[in-house]
Amino acid sequence: MSGNRHPEPPGYSRDDAFTHLGLPEPETLVESMRSTSVCPRETKTPEGGSLRLCTKVYAHEFPPGVTRLYLRADSDAPLTEPPP
Repeated sequence: MSGNRHPEPPGYSRDDAFTHLGLPEPETLVESMRSTSVCPRETKTPEGGSLRLCTKVYAHEFPPGVTRLYLRADSDAPLTEPPP
């Protein structure tokens, strides 16, 4: 896992945000934050063919010894508007 070297600004939000749970968005955290991702194209298991979205994993140690994990299913593909 690597540190969050390019954090989003404090007001960052998403439609499927963690803020509705009263949590900060993991992309805004820097201190004691680590992240990685698992994508279908990287998975070399039989189950990997069933995966459609990347899963981003964030681990935030917010007092020492206590870690909160965030998991977000995501796609690197650009979003396009549906046809009318």
